[in-house]
Amino acid sequence: FDVLSKMSEKIILFHQNVLSPIDGPRSHFRPTSSRYMLLAIRRYGFTKGTIKGFDRLLRENNDPWIYRTKEIDGILYKWDPTY
Repeated sequence: FDVLSKMSEKIILFHQNVLSPIDGPRSHFRPTSSRYMLLAIRRYGFTKGTIKGFDRLLRENNDPWIYRTKEIDGILYKWDPTY
């Protein structure tokens, strides 16, 4: 784990634990985009994980999703795991 990955992880965890509960959940994906980026950085390293995370953030919208979906508590989410 390099320094950039550790810093990124702390920022993402701050977002998940402090900012997101205040602002409320808004992600149309499962796992959420912040969780996806955290997992991608842990799996692929800082550079590739960040690129994958930013790509996911660019797709975070309410547009119809033609790929896999997952229903959780009666809500249909876009299913896009990091593996």
